[in-house]
Amino acid sequence: MALHIDIQPDDEPLVVLDSAAEEAALISAPNHDNLLTMLASVSTAALVTDTAAQDLLRSAGVTDPAVWSDFRLGAGGPTLAANFDPSAWAHCKAIGLRKQAVGFILAGAGVNIPTVDPREPNRVVGFIRLTPAQFKHQFCTAPAGIACAPEIASHPRIVLADSPILAMKLYQAGIRGAVLVEDTAVLAPLLPWLSERQLVVVSHKKHGLQLLRSALGPLAGSATPLQLQGELGLSSDEALAVLGLSREQLLPAEPKPPVDSRSLHHLHTYAQGRLATPEGLAALDTFGANQPELVAAYRLGYLPADFRSALDGPTKRMLSGLPIGNSLLIPAFDRDGVIVDCLLKYAAETGSRAIGLFPEPQGMLAPVMATAYDEIIVTTSFRRLCGLWQAGHRNVLLFRSDADAQRNAEHLRESGVKLVQVYAAMRERFAGLAQVFRDAGFRVQLLGREQVEPEQQAPVVEAAEVEEAAEVQPVPTMEPPSAPLIFPTAPAPLAAAPVEAAAVPVQPPATLTFTIPALELVEHDDIAGLATFKAGTAIYVVEVPWDSSTRLEVSLRHNGNVHRDRFDVAVEAQRRRFASSAALRTAVAVELIEPQLIDLLDAVRALIAAKEGRSLNPALANLLPSDRAAAMAVLTAPDLLERIRLDLTNLGWVGEDDAKAILYLAAISRKLANPIWASLMASSGAGKSHGLDLIAELTPPEDLMQVSRLTDAALYYQENGGLSHKLLLLDEADGLTPEVNVALRVLKTRGALSLSQADRSGPKGQVRTKTIEARGPVAVLTSTAGKLEPQLLSRCVEVPVDESPAQTQSILAAQQRLHADPTWRNAGGRREAIIARHRTMQRLLVSAPVVIPFAERIEFPATSVRHRREHERFLGLIEASALLHQHQRLKDGGTIVATEADFTVAVRLVARQLSDAHQGLGQQARSLLDLLVSRGVTLATMEDLARLRPEWNRNTFRTALKELMALDYITSPCGGRGKRREYRLVASGAAMTATAGVRLRQVGELVEVGGAIFADVSLESATG
Repeated sequence: MALHIDIQPDDEPLVVLDSAAEEAALISAPNHDNLLTMLASVSTAALVTDTAAQDLLRSAGVTDPAVWSDFRLGAGGPTLAANFDPSAWAHCKAIGLRKQAVGFILAGAGVNIPTVDPREPNRVVGFIRLTPAQFKHQFCTAPAGIACAPEIASHPRIVLADSPILAMKLYQAGIRGAVLVEDTAVLAPLLPWLSERQLVVVSHKKHGLQLLRSALGPLAGSATPLQLQGELGLSSDEALAVLGLSREQLLPAEPKPPVDSRSLHHLHTYAQGRLATPEGLAALDTFGANQPELVAAYRLGYLPADFRSALDGPTKRMLSGLPIGNSLLIPAFDRDGVIVDCLLKYAAETGSRAIGLFPEPQGMLAPVMATAYDEIIVTTSFRRLCGLWQAGHRNVLLFRSDADAQRNAEHLRESGVKLVQVYAAMRERFAGLAQVFRDAGFRVQLLGREQVEPEQQAPVVEAAEVEEAAEVQPVPTMEPPSAPLIFPTAPAPLAAAPVEAAAVPVQPPATLTFTIPALELVEHDDIAGLATFKAGTAIYVVEVPWDSSTRLEVSLRHNGNVHRDRFDVAVEAQRRRFASSAALRTAVAVELIEPQLIDLLDAVRALIAAKEGRSLNPALANLLPSDRAAAMAVLTAPDLLERIRLDLTNLGWVGEDDAKAILYLAAISRKLANPIWASLMASSGAGKSHGLDLIAELTPPEDLMQVSRLTDAALYYQENGGLSHKLLLLDEADGLTPEVNVALRVLKTRGALSLSQADRSGPKGQVRTKTIEARGPVAVLTSTAGKLEPQLLSRCVEVPVDESPAQTQSILAAQQRLHADPTWRNAGGRREAIIARHRTMQRLLVSAPVVIPFAERIEFPATSVRHRREHERFLGLIEASALLHQHQRLKDGGTIVATEADFTVAVRLVARQLSDAHQGLGQQARSLLDLLVSRGVTLATMEDLARLRPEWNRNTFRTALKELMALDYITSPCGGRGKRREYRLVASGAAMTATAGVRLRQVGELVEVGGAIFADVSLESATG
């Protein structure tokens, strides 16, 4: 159907259709109404195939297609106005359906809601748009009419709602007189029609009720106001009574949590930790299971009577109704080694109660036994299992029932088991178990106590033990495994399993798997900082921060239920807590929410990266599990820093352990907000670039910028994000120009560089001022022979190079050793393995802020202006150490909490630089001053100094002496032609060699600050 609009002389458009029948189909009304009516019809048809719009409605709780039809809801799409000609587009623009920046409004993502005059319900007079972003809604035409069902005129009671979702939920609940009042201005023309009916006004907010009642004017007194909750069933009893609704009708049944392998893993970990308690050891003694090999083979754990108080919400709900306190826990594993079930054996002197989590056992107990022996002894009694281990038998496998044995028979065959011996203290009870293995093709023997206990008196079999032939007692009200695995909400009677083998073979249980719907970006509102994602029938609305923060506000909508919270999405415990709460409120499985939250964080980071013009690191996505495990083993090692030093030694950097640690921490600090800058100090030819080159090799290439020369404007013209959290390695800093030195100083201080310049790139050659900016933070490593600009050097941690003869000899030996190893530099050799491991380690370190809870207890020298920057660098080293050890540190939200161990690391690394005696001195000048004082030398020539420090060259001496003379530690009159120049140590120089240490005050110790006495009385638990 093509639409044409002719403009009449009175400038009122007239709709003309291709056929007379189509033209007659539209009622005679204002022409824009005819256009709106036709658009409503086309939009309603589009909703039938638009699954995104349907999912939006379902996620809001409007799940009945009859409601969609009665309210004539529609969807957008490119075909909505495919046949419009220019005059039709002009008319759309005139009535507000087309805007310059947006285009045709009704064609966008969301739901179109037509409004009508209730006195002529077939005539559309306006449109309301419902968008996915937080379910925003507003008129996209001039406000007119209400949204309602066609037969609204036949209802004596009208319920006026100010929200589309609220109105449609009421209609879905049976309130057929529910209508949507999007704008209260539409009520004034309808007051005569409303005066003939009983009125109820509803809203979620008191302000909304006030607006509706005010718009009713003289009818406000007769209208009943009701404030309703978003979940109608949670509204007050009085409000529901007025509407004629019941809470049971509206509230969905509380979802029952399915069995979650993650929760089973946490439960087993907790139980293993409690096994060493006195209660756990007593439980082992009850069964005679206090044998280390048995505990290790079956991976036993213990659940105390009060175990529920120590578990998280999902695990508590998973075990609700099961009387399993004071029990031994025996996990069952699938073929991938994942815990899928467990046997809970009640620890009592009498009785034999044992409980499984499923009607039919899942997985296999102690699967290691199947692969360790080709002949096994099987039993269905845990007590007999323990007795056999006490008798010295280690090839004993416990089954929970005949059905359990039947399911795992194929697994035993594939593992190489050939002979199955059934331990039959009462042979007639085990005929079924033996038959199971015979049917599976095994050689089967029935063993009595005379075969398995030849040298021991047979223990007395208690009456309670006889009942253990079928000791797994499932809860009969649970669904079969092929359906979603649901636990009862209340304890159910425990039914004894049948003794005889089932006549019909039991089908193997369904695997506990969940199909996780992929996230699909629906809308990204860059101005509001919100993104909407769809995952199946669930809708996520998440905050998109301007920075890399991971503490986000997340809303999950499903079936009309909403759960909203602000938490750190990068922290597993907080994700689990959100998933548990959201699952209860929205009926979405925890197993779906948790992985979707991880995907959601990746999606948000991708949006941030796209906005900043950069992409996420693909190296982590392609990381092999073995490489990740090897890197995490180092990152979680207590001697992490020592291992790093050892790796650098193996790469050829011998000695200088402090220098290795400082440079490595400085490189890692690029992930902090205020990175560390460091400079290697050495004379020419000392090989200072070797250490820098090794640090560069260990840094992931995507995080490294290694340059040999910087031009004056090179840093300003970096790509967007090109400097952010990068390591800038300058091969030689002595040749930097003054302009580059200034740029580096500003970059260190402000974390960014800005440049304004004249630009003639306009269309007519106009001159405009253009500002470009390069943002950090960035870590910088460089080397210098003492010629680095002093102001820039004062911003760096000065790292001296050991130029002693002993160090030189060690370097030569290391060079010879490496050159004698033909495989050292081969592909896949040890060198490549070390480099690859460190790059993986650094990729696994997350950029996160660090808090030093004990910072106010640090006592630091404060006698020189230089100490201000030294103190800042000292705190930076503490933060870098905590960042490096982040997998061993506590986290407060997304913040890493430094410990006193990080303080100790920083003190050991910079102790030499924190001396009060050497205010303003570089490493070489300090070393020379210490040497003169320690040897008692007060007057020396250059030849005397060369004998004291033979490893130094003349240029190194000149650099150190120049600095000492500038600060009046040494005086030297000019020698003149033909005279030796002498250098005299002044008396104050020797007096200033006393050092002032850095220490950590004890909690409660008094400290004097600015002449006043204060006490640090913070709790030790608050200091990390």
